[in-house]
Amino acid sequence: MKNLQIIRRYFQVTKADRKISVFLVLSSIMANGPYLFVSLLFSMAIDSLSKGDANRVMLMMVIYFLLKICSKVFKIISLMVERRLYNDVYRKLQDQMVEKLDRIEMTTFAVCNKGELLNLVNGDVRVLAEFGTWLSEALLLLFSFAVSIVVLAKISLGLMAVGFLVNALVIWILNIYNEKYEKLTKEGKQKGDDETRFYGELLSGMREIKIFQMLAPLHTKYRRLNEAYIDVHNKQIRNRVISNILNPSITMCMEIVLMIYACWQCLHGVFGIDTVLIIQSYFGTMFTSLSDLVTALGELRIKHVSIDRYDGFMRKKEDEMTETEVVVESKDYDIQMDHLGFSYGEEPIFSDYSVRILPNTLTALSGPSGCGKSTFFHLLLRFEKPDSGTIRVGGNEIWCYPKETYAGLVTCVSQQPYLFHMSIYDNFALVNPDMDQIRKACRDAEIDDYIMSLPQGYETILKEGGSNLSGGQRQRIAIARALLKNAKVLLLDEITSALDEATAADVMRTVTKLAENHTILMISHKAVEQNLCGQVIRLGE
Repeated sequence: MKNLQIIRRYFQVTKADRKISVFLVLSSIMANGPYLFVSLLFSMAIDSLSKGDANRVMLMMVIYFLLKICSKVFKIISLMVERRLYNDVYRKLQDQMVEKLDRIEMTTFAVCNKGELLNLVNGDVRVLAEFGTWLSEALLLLFSFAVSIVVLAKISLGLMAVGFLVNALVIWILNIYNEKYEKLTKEGKQKGDDETRFYGELLSGMREIKIFQMLAPLHTKYRRLNEAYIDVHNKQIRNRVISNILNPSITMCMEIVLMIYACWQCLHGVFGIDTVLIIQSYFGTMFTSLSDLVTALGELRIKHVSIDRYDGFMRKKEDEMTETEVVVESKDYDIQMDHLGFSYGEEPIFSDYSVRILPNTLTALSGPSGCGKSTFFHLLLRFEKPDSGTIRVGGNEIWCYPKETYAGLVTCVSQQPYLFHMSIYDNFALVNPDMDQIRKACRDAEIDDYIMSLPQGYETILKEGGSNLSGGQRQRIAIARALLKNAKVLLLDEITSALDEATAADVMRTVTKLAENHTILMISHKAVEQNLCGQVIRLGE
C-alpha cells in the first residue's frame, strides 16, 4: 500500500505527464510482453510435433517471429517515449528549482546546507527524471508475474495458490527490509550532503588553506565525514545482502519442491512433457519476476527519499512581501525609515528607529560589528521585513513596488562582488544585453577604457569569481553592473575594504561623481571616505 502512495506522491510532486507515463508503460509491456508467451508457443509446438501436425507447427513458428518483430518495434517506440518523458520531467524540475531560488527568503541561504542543494540538482532530480523508466519496468515485472499465475492456474489451481502464497510471504518479509533501507538511504544522502558542502568549503578557502597550511587538519575532518558516509553505506549493503539471501533461498527451495512435484506427476501420467516444460518455465518466470520486483521496490524507496528531498526544497519558506501596483512616480528617490523595529529572535537590532537620506546624496553608514549595518541593507533590499514601522523609497513604501520594478530601483554592490565564468559582455547581458548601455555604464564606472584595452575586449572570458581581474577592476565592473540597471538608489557594502589606498581613492572618486544623479548609501569605516559624504549615519551609538 505504501508503494502505491509513493507512486501517487511522485506524480503530485513532480506534475509528470500521466498520459505519457501510461503510454511508456504500455509500450514497454508490448516490447517485452511477447517473450512471456514463447515457452507456451514452444510447448504447443512440441505437442503438435508429437502428433505430426506440421501445419500447426508452422503456425506456431509464424506467430513466434511476428511476436519478435512486434517486440522490436515497440522497443524502439518505448525508448523514444522514455526519452521524451525523462527530458520533460528533468527540464521541469530543474526550471522549478531555479525559479524557486528567486522566491526563497534570503535568510534561508545563510542556514541551508549547500551540499544538499548541489546534490539535489545533480542527483535527486536525475533520479526523479528516471522514475518513468522505473515505473514501466516495475509494472512489466508485475505483468510477467500475473501472466505466470494465470498460466499456472490453467494447469492447476493448487500450483497457482502455492506460488501466490510464497510470493506474498517473500514480499511481506522483504518489505520490512525495504523500510529500513529507505531510512538508511535518507541518512546516506544527508552524509553525502555534508561531504559535498565541506569539499566546497575546501575549494572556496584554498587560498587561506595554503597560506596557513591547514590542509592536514581539514583533511582529517573531511575523512571523518567520509567514514560517516561509508558507515551508512556499509549498513545499506548489509541490508541488501540479507534481503538477497532470503529472497532466492525461499523461492529456490519452493521451485525445487514444485519441479519435483511436476516430474512426479509426469512419471505417473498426470502431466505430459509439454506441461512439465510450461510449469518449469512459468514458475521460473514467476520467481524471477518476484525477485526483480522486490529489487525494484527497494529502488522505489530510494526514489521516495529523492521525492522527499525535492518536495522539502520546494516547500521552503518563500518571501512574504506583498506587492501592489499603486506606486506614485517620483523624480527624486530619498530613503525614509519611520519608527522602525526589527529583531533577530529575542535580540533587538532596531527599536523605534527613524532616519531620512536625501535624494542624490552620498551617505556613509558606520558603527561597530553587529550594530545592524548589514541588516539595514537587507531591509532596504527586502531580504528582511521589519517587525514594525515603515520604509519608504521615493515616497512609496518599498513593499508597494512590484518585484521587478523595485529590483531596478534599488541595487547593491557587495564587498566581494561575484562575477560569473563567462565573457565580460555576458556578465553584463544578464542584467541588460544592450551594448550601448553597457558601454555607457562602464564609462560612468570608469572601466570601459581598461576593458577595451584587453585583446578580446568585452568578449574576454572571466574566471570564476572574476579572479583574473584586480580587486579594483572587479569593483568597477560591479558598479557598472549596478548602473546598468538604471537604479536610482545604490547600496555599497564596504566596496573599498579590500583595495589598496590608491585604488580605493580612485573608486571613491567615481562614487562621488555618481552621487550627482543617484542616492548612494555606503557602509564605510574609513574617515577619509566619510569626509566625502554629506551625511554619516552612526549605528549602535
